[in-house]
Amino acid sequence: MGTKPGGGSIDDLIARGWRQGSFVSAIDGMSVPFLRSTDGGSVIADAEPVRSRERLVIASHACDLARPASTEPYAEILVCRREERSRLKGSPRTFVIDRESGLVVNAHRRILVAKAALAGLDPEPWPSTDARLHDFQRWLGERYDRVGFSDFAQAEAVAPLRQVYANITREDVAVADALSRALREVRLVVNERTKPASALVLIIIWPSITPRLANAVEQLASEFAKGLDPNTVRLVTAPKIAPYQAISAHEFLLTQAISMIS
Repeated sequence: MGTKPGGGSIDDLIARGWRQGSFVSAIDGMSVPFLRSTDGGSVIADAEPVRSRERLVIASHACDLARPASTEPYAEILVCRREERSRLKGSPRTFVIDRESGLVVNAHRRILVAKAALAGLDPEPWPSTDARLHDFQRWLGERYDRVGFSDFAQAEAVAPLRQVYANITREDVAVADALSRALREVRLVVNERTKPASALVLIIIWPSITPRLANAVEQLASEFAKGLDPNTVRLVTAPKIAPYQAISAHEFLLTQAISMIS
């Protein structure tokens, strides 16, 4: 088991408080590595310095942090920075940790840090709510599971539906709570061969939900229907609300899941 002078056990990061979502301030001399091409056409390694005002968040899962450094020597961290509120927008690439402070994490700014380096540092707590931490963990997982949409479908269907969900959940806390309890996932398919393009939206819910939750889902479906420009993407039918058991295999395999995390 390794140790670091003035720090703790390299192989006991969990006991020291490190978790997925733990924060640490930028470390002097740290940089984000990347490859770039030269004018001559060759590819070389380069790095973008991490600024002193930026912060770092642990992306590694707890099970990876708990593994001995001898078998899992590194932890994955992502770089965070503060943005103006007008520029805050979640996506598969960026996650808004806290809208009040404007703290945003960028998945493309990724660094592997030796656990030995973390062992000598004290973790800082997640700077937002527990619910937002859960969203962050889901966002990390969905980056590995997500299926790609075309640029057209992303811009004209996925993004508008995500914006509808973001608007409705920010404007009404009760609706946001109800949707978090009722929804399992939202699925979409866009047929670009028709003019305008046609789309099918599936809203997958839990088998038994209360009238309050059902009303929130109906409200979301109504807003989804109004959120797409019919001159660009036309719904073939109203968004279908159903549990998995009521979705046909054809409908399920035809559609792709889209993340509502923003």
